[in-house]
Amino acid sequence: MVKTGLKFILIGWSIGIIAVLTSLIGGTAYYLGSKKIKEHYQDQMRTVVKIVAADFDNFLRSHANMAETLAQDERIIQSIQSGKPFANPYFKEIFGRYKVYENIFIYGSGADSVVVADALDGKTLGYGKIPEQREDLRNFFNSVQNQKISISRAKKSPITGDTVVVLSTPVRRNGVLIGVLCIALSLGSISEQLVANAQLGKEGYVSIVEQEGRVIAHKVKDLILKLDISKVGFGEKLASLKDGEIMQFYFNGQDRFATVKHLDQWKLNVIAIQPFGEISDSLNELILGILSVSVMIASASGIFLYRLLNKRLSPLDSVSRVLKKMSDGDLTEQIDAHYKDEIGNMSLDMNSFIKTMSGSLKNVQHIAIDLATSANQLSASSQSFATVAQSTAASSEQMSATTEEMSAGMENIADKVKNQFENIHNFHSKIKDLSKGVRKIGLEIQNSLQRANAISTEAKKGEESLSLMDFSLSNILKSSEQMSEIISIINEISDQTQLLSLNAAIEAARAGGAGKGFAVVADEISKLSEKTASSIKSISVMLGKNKSELTNGVSGVRSSVNTIHNIITDVDAMADDMQHLYDITSAQESLNVEVDRQSDKIGAEAEAVKLSIQEQKRAVREITEVIFRWNEEALVTASSSEEVSATSMSLSSNAETLKKITDQFKIYN
Repeated sequence: MVKTGLKFILIGWSIGIIAVLTSLIGGTAYYLGSKKIKEHYQDQMRTVVKIVAADFDNFLRSHANMAETLAQDERIIQSIQSGKPFANPYFKEIFGRYKVYENIFIYGSGADSVVVADALDGKTLGYGKIPEQREDLRNFFNSVQNQKISISRAKKSPITGDTVVVLSTPVRRNGVLIGVLCIALSLGSISEQLVANAQLGKEGYVSIVEQEGRVIAHKVKDLILKLDISKVGFGEKLASLKDGEIMQFYFNGQDRFATVKHLDQWKLNVIAIQPFGEISDSLNELILGILSVSVMIASASGIFLYRLLNKRLSPLDSVSRVLKKMSDGDLTEQIDAHYKDEIGNMSLDMNSFIKTMSGSLKNVQHIAIDLATSANQLSASSQSFATVAQSTAASSEQMSATTEEMSAGMENIADKVKNQFENIHNFHSKIKDLSKGVRKIGLEIQNSLQRANAISTEAKKGEESLSLMDFSLSNILKSSEQMSEIISIINEISDQTQLLSLNAAIEAARAGGAGKGFAVVADEISKLSEKTASSIKSISVMLGKNKSELTNGVSGVRSSVNTIHNIITDVDAMADDMQHLYDITSAQESLNVEVDRQSDKIGAEAEAVKLSIQEQKRAVREITEVIFRWNEEALVTASSSEEVSATSMSLSSNAETLKKITDQFKIYN
C-alpha cells in the first residue's frame, strides 16, 4: 500500500481517530470507576464502624443491666453483710453462662473491706489486704457512689493476667450503699466476638480505643494495651474526627484511610482502618480491564475499518488500470462498478465516456474515408480556389470539431451541476430533519433524567425508613433476651419457693395437730409456686416465638435495605449515563445548526453556478451554429472553385493520415 495513496491516508486517519476516542473513553471510565471504588470503600468503613460501635454499646449496656440485676440478689447482699462467699455458686453459674467474663466479685463498703465472693473458685477472696489492692477497690467504690454503672480503664487482671475492663455497680440495702459488685470483661474475648469478625475488605480492620488513645480491642491481640495512638503522629487528628469523617494517614509503610465512631458514655472510640493498598489493587484491576477492553475494541475496529475501506475503495484500482490502458490507446476495457456509491457512479460515467469516445473515433474513421473519396472527386472539378478552399475547409473542420466537443462538454457539465444542486437540496432537507430528531431526543432524555432522580430520592427515603425499622427491631430483640434472663431468675425463685413449701409441709407433719394450719399454708404456697412455674414456661415459649419472628423480621428488613441500596446505586448510574447522553445530543444539535447554515450558503452558490453554466451553454450553442454556417459557406466556395482540386488532394492525404491515427486506438465494439 503506497503511503501517499488514498487508502493509506483514510485508514491511517481512521485508526488514529479510533485510538484517540478509545483513550478518551477509557480515561473517563477509569476516572469515574476509581471515584466510585473509593466511595464504596469509604461507605463500607462508615457502615462497619457504625455496626461494631452499636454492637459494642449494646454489649456493654446488656452486661451493665446484668450487673445491676445481680446487685439486687439477696445472695449477694447476704455475702456482703456476712463476709462469707454465699454468692460463689451463683457467680460461677453466671460465669459459665457468659464466656466473655474474666471474673465476678463483690466487696463491702468499708475502708478495709476485701473481696468476699468471686466466680473463680475463691481465687479472688481476700483481695484488698495490701495497699495497692485496697486502692484498686477504693477506685471502683468511688466511681459508683453517684451513678448506677461505671466502667474502668483497661488493665491487666492481677488474678488471671488477662486484659480486662471492669463494670462496677453499687449494692444497696434499703437505699444504703453497702458494697460494690464488679464484672471483669475479657478484652481478648471481646476482640474475638466483636472486632475480629468485622469484615472490612481483605486487609481492613476495626479496633476499639480509649479516648485517651490506648487500644483495648484489636484483631491482633498482642497490640492490646501496647499500642497508644495518642503517641503517633496521626493520633491527635484521628481522635478529633467527627463521626463518619474520613482521614488519610501514613503508618508502618502504608497509606491508610480511617474513620471513627465515638462512644462518649463509655469514653471509648471505635475506629475502622482500611489500607490504601487494597484500594490500589482494585484500581489496578480496573485499569487492566479498561486497557484490555480498549485494545480489543480498537483492534477490532481497526481491522473492520481496514477491510471495509479496502473493499469499498478497490474499484479505484480498476479505474487506474483502465485509464492507463486509455493512455496507451486501448478503449476496449470497462470499469467494474460493484457498488452504487460515488465511485460506482464515476465508474459508470467513465464507461459511458469510453463508449462515446469509441463511437466518435469510429465515426472519424468513416468520415476520413468519405473525406478522401470526396476530395478526389472535387480535385477534378475545382483548380482555381484550391489553396484558399483547402485552408478554409481545414480551419472550419477543426473549429467545428472543437465547438462540438465544447458543446458536448458543456452539456455534460450542466447535467452534473444540476445533479449536484439536487443533491445539495436533499442534503439540506435531511440536515433539518436530523436537527428536529436530535432536539426531540434531548427532551426525552431530560424527562427520563428527571424521573430517574425522583426514583432515586424516593428509594433513599425508603432505605432510611427501613434502617430505622431495623434498629428498632434489634432493640426489641435485645429486650426479649433480657426478659428471658429475668424469667430464668424468676423460675429459680419459684423452684426455691416450692422447695421451702415442701420443707414447711414436712415440719408441719412432724408437729402433728399443732402444725395443720401451717401445713395448709405450705400447700397453698406449693400450688402458687406451681402456677408460677407453669406461667413462666408459657411466657418463655411466647418469648422464644417472639424472638424467632423478630429475628426473621430483622433479616428481612436488612435484606430490603441492601436491595434498595443496590437500586439507588443502579438508578444513580443510569442518571449519570443519561446526563452524558443529553450533553452529547446538545452538542450535536449545535453542530447541526452550523451545518444547516453552511448548506444554505452552498445551495445559494450552487444555484448561481447552475445559472452561469446555463448561460455558457447557450453561448457555446450559438458559437457552434455560427461556425457550422461558416463551414457550409467554405464548402460552397470550395466546390465552386477549380482550385479546390489541389485542396481535395491534400484533404485526401490528411484523411488517410487521420485514419492511420484512429487505427492506433482499440475501439470498443
